[in-house]
Amino acid sequence: MRTQLVGGSWMVWTMAACATPVAPPVDLPEAHPTRAPEVRVDGRGVTVQPVNDDGPRVYYDAVHGARHLHDRDNRRFRFDYHTVGGWFRFLQALRTAGYDVHAEDHACFDRATLDAYDVVVVGEQTYHGRFMTDDEQQVLVDWVRDGGGLLLTAEHTNAHYMADVFNRLASKGLPVRARADSLCDTETSHPSARDWVRLHPAGEHPVTEGVRDYWLYNGCSLDTPHGVLLSSDTAWSDRYAVADKPVHNGDKKRAPDELGGPLAGVAAFPLGKGRVVAIGDHNGLSNGELYVADHHRFAMNAVRWLARADDRPELVDWAYPSGFDALVWTPPNSDFALHKKSDGLSFRMLLSTWGKEPQLRPWVRSTLPDLQSMEALLLGAPRRALGERALAAVDAHLAGGRSVVWLATRRSLEGPAAAQLQEHFGVQITVDAAEMLPLKLPLEVHGPRAWTAGILRLYAPEGQPVVRVGGMQPLVQLRHGAWHIEQVHRQRPVLVDLVSHKAVGPGTLYVVVPVELFDDASLPDDQGQKQDVVRQQAAELALRLLKRAVDDPTVWTDG
Repeated sequence: MRTQLVGGSWMVWTMAACATPVAPPVDLPEAHPTRAPEVRVDGRGVTVQPVNDDGPRVYYDAVHGARHLHDRDNRRFRFDYHTVGGWFRFLQALRTAGYDVHAEDHACFDRATLDAYDVVVVGEQTYHGRFMTDDEQQVLVDWVRDGGGLLLTAEHTNAHYMADVFNRLASKGLPVRARADSLCDTETSHPSARDWVRLHPAGEHPVTEGVRDYWLYNGCSLDTPHGVLLSSDTAWSDRYAVADKPVHNGDKKRAPDELGGPLAGVAAFPLGKGRVVAIGDHNGLSNGELYVADHHRFAMNAVRWLARADDRPELVDWAYPSGFDALVWTPPNSDFALHKKSDGLSFRMLLSTWGKEPQLRPWVRSTLPDLQSMEALLLGAPRRALGERALAAVDAHLAGGRSVVWLATRRSLEGPAAAQLQEHFGVQITVDAAEMLPLKLPLEVHGPRAWTAGILRLYAPEGQPVVRVGGMQPLVQLRHGAWHIEQVHRQRPVLVDLVSHKAVGPGTLYVVVPVELFDDASLPDDQGQKQDVVRQQAAELALRLLKRAVDDPTVWTDG
């Protein structure tokens, strides 16, 4: 690989063996030439920050609820499920709000340990961690009865026997049981995801204040009279399959004898002098889902209620002291499926990447709220034309000197929204379906050093057409990569305008097309278990996109 400064721009390209170097396709401007300051984290990946000695104390039990990592979210290139599904950002949000959080991953607790804390949080209890002994269970329940607050999590269909373990603890006197089921519904966002269920408040309760939507991602229903977030009446309790060990998933089909909705997915109740919140699924508070819908508000409400901190204004009406907020707007007709269990598009990796750094907060909503607090607005591949009110909000956002990022899928470009936005902003997007990639091939990444340094190639799925964007300045472009591919296709070089931008008043409009190149299915090693280098590079490019959209100069590194 060679780099060269051409016309004030750093270009990156590969050189065929014993051949003349292939010229870069275009001369691109430098985006942000200044070097950002560096901020470090400690050896476990936890942000270095002073402890709030005056805040309510939270004990996170990572010994008995240790399946999902709680301290590795800001390791940029980790995308295995136990990292993305961990609770690092949840614990960081509590710390930022003023709680003193201790995560214990070595020693088991006793009564003296618990007496030093206001709230105990236990994640999924499974054989991946240690089982609580009967004595430990009794100590924990007695501590709650004497005034403690407990947050518990169950999971779907007795997977890994988590319902059995949860119910052993609950049998010590808690009025809740985890059913060995998956809470399913026919009125979810996609027919292939019947076990991803939208919950709604059962009534007024401090835990659900300001919470309109909460998602249960393949979680169990709770047998309790104290449900505070319930499914619709079309939901049902999908019985687990005994033969499907150890996951025990159901068949996603309603049988006549299966219990119907509404069913509780979240419960909250007093126990003696203490309080308990139980959730039928851990994913809603995970790194990839915390800022989706009203999950974050629920999480802060739940811990505040458990800590009896209602008289602490800074824990009730609080704001982040620093950081960058971006809204990923996914209207009902959006083609940008952040959460879809099907053969279609899924951008779970993309959203998780944007949540890698603690100062970035990617909020995801299907409605368009007030944008005053948002540094960037990301249009999640809308298909239906924007209404006058929504389009005015986009214009006002740009007029305020902020960024709008249009994430465009190929299919969304066929809808009325694409025609509307192109005309409105003077953009011309051309998809050349006559020039398709015959195979799944690596495409070389070209662009300014600040965007592409260290990012060599992305993989494009078979049948990816050439995409060109007119009326904008290209920032990141792709062409055939690897010398043998270049030799074969020298006469027909593929050139894809992946990221382009233009000034719109004092603001900046970015267009990312085709965003399918960040689709989970397009990346090698879909589950991320092998940490594929190309997957890492796609994640890094996505991260740089959001950081530049919100004008965040901070560089986070692993400690």
